[in-house]
Amino acid sequence: MEITVKQEKDVIIYELNGRLDMSGSQQASDTIIDAIGPNQKIILDMTMCDYVASSGLRILLLAAKRGSMEKSKIVLAGMQPMVADVIAMTGFESLLESYSSREDALKALDRNGGANC
Repeated sequence: MEITVKQEKDVIIYELNGRLDMSGSQQASDTIIDAIGPNQKIILDMTMCDYVASSGLRILLLAAKRGSMEKSKIVLAGMQPMVADVIAMTGFESLLESYSSREDALKALDRNGGANC
C-alpha cells in the first residue's frame, strides 16, 4: 500500500494505491487515523485501491468514527467495483459516504460548506 497525501483548498486527500489488506491497513492506520484532527474535510481516494480485506474495512470504519468524534467530514471517492461490492455486502455503505470520483467528492464537501455537515 502506498499512501500519498495531497491538499486541495481546505480538503486533505489521501490517495490509497494498492491493497488495503493486513499490512496496508497498518500503514493506513499510522498515516490516516492518527492524523485526523478537528473540523477537517478529508477524502480517501480509493481509485487505485484494488482490494479491501476485513482489516481494511475496520480502518475505514475507524476513520469514520474518529472523524465523527473530531467533527470532521470523511468521504470515500472513486471506489473500484470490487471494493464497492465488498462495502455494500457488509452493509457499511450506510456508514461510509462515497462518491464516484474525487471531483464529485470535492464538490460535495464544498457544497456542504464545512466539516460539521
